[in-house]
Amino acid sequence: MAAVAFEMKGRVARVILDRPPLNVVDLATARELVAALERASAEHGLSAVVLAARGRAFCAGVDVRDHLPDRDAEMVRTFDRACAALLEIEAPVVAAVQGAALGGGGELAALSPEALRVAKRALRLGRARPGAGAIEAAERIYLEERLEAPDAIEGLTAFIEKRAPAWDRG
Repeated sequence: MAAVAFEMKGRVARVILDRPPLNVVDLATARELVAALERASAEHGLSAVVLAARGRAFCAGVDVRDHLPDRDAEMVRTFDRACAALLEIEAPVVAAVQGAALGGGGELAALSPEALRVAKRALRLGRARPGAGAIEAAERIYLEERLEAPDAIEGLTAFIEKRAPAWDRG
């Protein structure tokens, strides 16, 4: 069963996350999202794109298992391709958000002092670069500095093991 649905109604494309109840995005879903957004972008006479979701939450973020070092780089690059595809669509894009819209990785890492410093630097760099350049800069920072950082791995592992993270207070 597809995790992302694509519908055309007149000149409006609907890209729908369809992994209820929480629409957690794993690597396969991220790939489907890229394909759906690229399909929407290719539609002639497109007036708008609606990004929506089925279930009680819009999206509870990326699957934490896809943020561990053995899969993280591919996940980040695929998710960044989805973000770039959103930016490249010439028609207006509107998100129809119901329920929670969470960035799971950010929440797990938004508690580690080192992750907060890196996130703040990525935001500063992003402001200096428009559109896709900002996404690429943030991706480089994340992959080069956060991917295998001990606190990032601890946060994700603690989440998977359903325990509080033990941050190195060094």
